[in-house]
Amino acid sequence: MTCKVCGHINEYTALRCNNCSSSLLESASESLKGTSKSKTAYKKTGLFSSIVNREDAEKMAKDCGQGFFVLAIIQGAVALLFAPFMLIDAVLLAVGGYFVAYKQSRVAAICMLLLSLVGLVVTTLNKIGHDLGGGNNIILSLIFTYAAIRAVEATFKLNRESKIVS
Repeated sequence: MTCKVCGHINEYTALRCNNCSSSLLESASESLKGTSKSKTAYKKTGLFSSIVNREDAEKMAKDCGQGFFVLAIIQGAVALLFAPFMLIDAVLLAVGGYFVAYKQSRVAAICMLLLSLVGLVVTTLNKIGHDLGGGNNIILSLIFTYAAIRAVEATFKLNRESKIVS
């Protein structure tokens, strides 16, 4: 990054010039002056970001796996308070989350997708009046299903890229 005061070329991560100690940060209005774009580009992040390269796929798999861990903690807390038989679901979520996040396993991602779809069906049936002994939070089931779909997408893209590199 070039200093606007003295013209010294600094590392791109520097916040101040190594030569004159001037700030290398520009205000938002100054950075937009002289550019043809009137708005800065908006990039979606998290579960809604696009998977373009290997790093995006690895991040998506890790984010989804960590989301499964959070669901496992919620499920475990509910199980300890109300229904101990739900601990099985919490363990499955935690194990699946580990394999998706740290091993980028396609099999684990597919298993999480199947588990989420079963949960979504049971939750939907519970909401319309059937008592199947599952949850009633349709929003949580939809989030779980969406995260599982993204985990499958990420792990398959990782596998496809590893075959191209090999």
